[in-house]
Amino acid sequence: MTPRKKTILGVSLIHGRFRALAVVKDQVVGQWEYPHRVESSGDLRTAVRETLKHTNFSGQKISFLIEDQRFVHQYIQVPAMKPSDLRLYLKNAVEEMKTWDGPTTWRFRTTREARGRIGVLIDIWPKDVVDSVIEVSQALDLTPVQIAPLSATFVEQVRSLPLDNHDVVLLVTLVADKIALLVAMGDGTPLFERFLEPTCEGVNASERIGREITRSILFCAQQYAINVSQVWMVGESSDVSVATVQPFVGLPLNQSPMSPDPSYWVWVSLALPVRSPSNFTSKEAILGPMRNVMMKLTAAAVVICLLVGVGLVSFFQGQLNGTHNLAVALAAESSDLLKQKKTWKDRLANLADQKARAERILDQRVQPLPGWLLGHLGTILPSELTLNKAMITHESNEWRVELTGLAPGDLVTGSQSLATLEERLREGPYRVSFVGDWRGAWLQEVSTKQQRGLDAQPRTFSMIGRIQG
Repeated sequence: MTPRKKTILGVSLIHGRFRALAVVKDQVVGQWEYPHRVESSGDLRTAVRETLKHTNFSGQKISFLIEDQRFVHQYIQVPAMKPSDLRLYLKNAVEEMKTWDGPTTWRFRTTREARGRIGVLIDIWPKDVVDSVIEVSQALDLTPVQIAPLSATFVEQVRSLPLDNHDVVLLVTLVADKIALLVAMGDGTPLFERFLEPTCEGVNASERIGREITRSILFCAQQYAINVSQVWMVGESSDVSVATVQPFVGLPLNQSPMSPDPSYWVWVSLALPVRSPSNFTSKEAILGPMRNVMMKLTAAAVVICLLVGVGLVSFFQGQLNGTHNLAVALAAESSDLLKQKKTWKDRLANLADQKARAERILDQRVQPLPGWLLGHLGTILPSELTLNKAMITHESNEWRVELTGLAPGDLVTGSQSLATLEERLREGPYRVSFVGDWRGAWLQEVSTKQQRGLDAQPRTFSMIGRIQG
């Protein structure tokens, strides 16, 4: 089965700068940048409408990555509590953190607990921003499936780096006149995150960043009792680079293999799952077009049923009027009709028994999970991976899944593709939990082939997981 390809219009609106990528079946078919700043819903409507013309995009889905000076992105630590209590606590905290008058909307992600306190990454937006985006999209017959802050993409950068799951990395990202510091585990699990405002005039930006990196490393050691092992930087500016910051950092500073161009962040945002906790789009907005279609179909079906019902009533009324004159002639045949009625009742009873027996057999049948999972693999397998073997066996009260195949020789592409496959299996309907250090075996395979000078050849990977049930 061929995996379903993504068709979507990706938009980044970062401090009023509008850029868009039109993706059809996972291929970029057009990109465009609006020449003016977008500062109102009217500007946004014009920019999206012009994008549809310039890219010839004819799909229905649209995704937004937005950053604005008004937005609040904050890391806080709160006492450990139940999810319901946490939401109530954050709801009250949001009103104190916002910097504008009027209603707000917010999303949050929790991080690892440390010293009995939960870390929370919270994004707070003016509600009218989200409402305007949804309104403009629907007015142009588009369905907004993702409205995410820029901060939601930083974890994806960590997952693209050549790291082990147990590494602790500090990622410095320079984008949109802001500096973001994210400390996370090698598998992308965030620990905490900080945003720095632009450096004031007369202050050495590289020295300031180096000082904040050092503070973040100390904070990580103090709160989580673990040490940052690697420091990476994504992007650079005219006065800040790896070379200028390195003298102020005690650990080696590495340059990320990713080189962001103006459309890079749009592409990264399209990899975010729709169910991301940072998605500001409501379920009603995503399912609205489908609900409208169903309502129209239901209304049409009701009208058709009414018309058919009126026709049938008229038909049977005519038949009754005609048969009334034949009542005397049919009296002689009533006995035969009663016999036929009894025969049909017996047949219907027999059919009901057979149907009940068939339902009992179907209820007791073992569900064909292997076939379903193989079909699911076909829809989620990244195009960069080749699957050579897929074994699904039932052991005790669980299913054992073993996948073997080939990944690209390029370390970054291969790692990102395997991480994508693992996440889709873990978060999909089957929730596969992987066992063993398959990632370590993959990195060993990579290291062995590099030592042999076989960098361009595909690497073998093997993943083993289990499904309860």
